[in-house]
Amino acid sequence: ARYILEEDMHEEQIDNIISSLHTFMEQQDYLMLTLCTDVLNAAFAPGVSAPSPFGLTPMVVRTLIRIVAANKKTLSFDICEV
Repeated sequence: ARYILEEDMHEEQIDNIISSLHTFMEQQDYLMLTLCTDVLNAAFAPGVSAPSPFGLTPMVVRTLIRIVAANKKTLSFDICEV
């Protein structure tokens, strides 16, 4: 597994993040996507179990979900911490 920390995921760096994501997906046989809602900025998701004032915007999250969900290797997608 590889990690990109929330604090390193700025909208102005989305192209680099997407490139890293594509590289990672190409190296895998199968993909499973989990969205932990705690990663969302508290301004957009104040009711999560661990609100983060510096979390990701819905636009960044949507972009990443669309990329992974569109990949033919993706087997599942779940949402947790709701």
